[in-house]
Amino acid sequence: MDLLWTEQASPAWPRALTSSVFRDVRALRSRLRELLKGQGLDPDGTIVVDLLQEGPDHEDGQVISEDGRVYRFTLFYDQAAERSARSACLQGWTDITDSWQIGSLATRTADAFAWMSSPTESG
Repeated sequence: MDLLWTEQASPAWPRALTSSVFRDVRALRSRLRELLKGQGLDPDGTIVVDLLQEGPDHEDGQVISEDGRVYRFTLFYDQAAERSARSACLQGWTDITDSWQIGSLATRTADAFAWMSSPTESG
């Protein structure tokens, strides 16, 4: 299962990139997966807690890795460029595993951890 972009989460679960005004969400999603791999994370086991546009050229994000580490980052891109997703890059990659509980996304992060630990339904 591709946990990064799951649609089977609870109502409190943030759906990645839904607030993005990025032209080609699919291309940006693919690029983010590549960038997460570059950080040593498995995109299929990584949960996007939040990815919210904070300016015309970037989105602030937070993810939980498969091993329970929490990272904050900024995803920069040139929204006006034809193939801007290809040039998207991560900046400010920060491990906040020991401090996420006091951040603005504490509730969402706790919900994501709870969702990660819940048993999956067999179909």
